[in-house]
Amino acid sequence: MKDRFKCRGQMIGSNEWVCGYYYIDLCAKPNSFFIRGDEHHDFSVKEETVGQCTGLKDKAGKLIYEGDIVIATKKAVDCRFIIDFDYGSFGARHIGTNTWHSSSTVSFFELVFKIIGNIHENPELLERL
Repeated sequence: MKDRFKCRGQMIGSNEWVCGYYYIDLCAKPNSFFIRGDEHHDFSVKEETVGQCTGLKDKAGKLIYEGDIVIATKKAVDCRFIIDFDYGSFGARHIGTNTWHSSSTVSFFELVFKIIGNIHENPELLERL
C-alpha cells in the first residue's frame, strides 16, 4: 500500500504519463499543477488528468489509478467499470448502470480487475455495452 498516495497525470506538451506525488504551485498565476517523480524531477501536468493510485493492482500486477477503465468478471459476465473516488472511498462505477461498488464493501474485493484503458485516452470504452 506504499503506492496509495502516488498520483498519475499527463504531462503538458507531450501527453506522456508520469507518476509520483501531486502538488499545486499556488503562487503561479494561473496555478500550476505538478507531479514530482521518483528522481525528484517536477513534471507540469494537465489538472484534469490527475488521478490518485488506489494502492490495488490488477491481475497483471499494474497499479490501478482513479480514472482507469477496468473489466471485472462477475458471475461469468464481463463488466466494465470506471475506478473513481466517491462517498469517501475508492470504488468502481459500472459503465451502463452507473451502479457504485465501494471499496469498503467485501464484494468489491471479490472482483478481479484488468485495466483496459482510462477515461482520458479511451473515451470510446465509456459507451454502454
